[in-house]
Amino acid sequence: MTVRSKRFRTGIARLKLLIPIVVVIASLVVLGLYGKPFMDVLGKNGLLGVFLLGLIGNAVIGFPPLVVDALVLEIATTNNLALTAVSYAAGAVGGEMVAYALGFWGIRIAHIENLSFYKRLSHFVHGREKLFAPIIFFTAAIWFPFDLVAAVAGSTRYPVTHFLALTFLGRLVRYLYTLSLGGWVLESVCKQISNSFCP
Repeated sequence: MTVRSKRFRTGIARLKLLIPIVVVIASLVVLGLYGKPFMDVLGKNGLLGVFLLGLIGNAVIGFPPLVVDALVLEIATTNNLALTAVSYAAGAVGGEMVAYALGFWGIRIAHIENLSFYKRLSHFVHGREKLFAPIIFFTAAIWFPFDLVAAVAGSTRYPVTHFLALTFLGRLVRYLYTLSLGGWVLESVCKQISNSFCP
């Protein structure tokens, strides 16, 4: 492989990491300009709206997940729950790529590859990959600050395809039980109140 082809492949890989960040930043600009109407528009666009909600909700640190979950739950009441969860998880993967990319580039910018802490962390991730893989899946499937895990995966050059697959599966599990439980609670509440408040 020539030097030029190596540089080309490296450039393509960096571009793939940059795309989710650009999409999220553009979405946040629109969100900041239009606020609630923007969220309402997403909520009215079915599975595409669910995908974008998952993308934004998982890309922004500190974004209240309960707000996004409530909007997605409202969409799930009029769509197939499984397809809704799949769309939500797919968007979430794109969102989490922001933290992965920040970790990936942050190490190069900070120049800490030679620090003993980073070497131990990298050795753990790559030397015990069979242990780190379930960590990614499990933390993606529960309420956990997953950005930390994504940043570690990116900073230690954990294979991006493995990260995407494990994150998707973990988020899918989480959203399936979250939407199922939320739907059950909503249905139970609706039985106690006027139908005019229910979907």
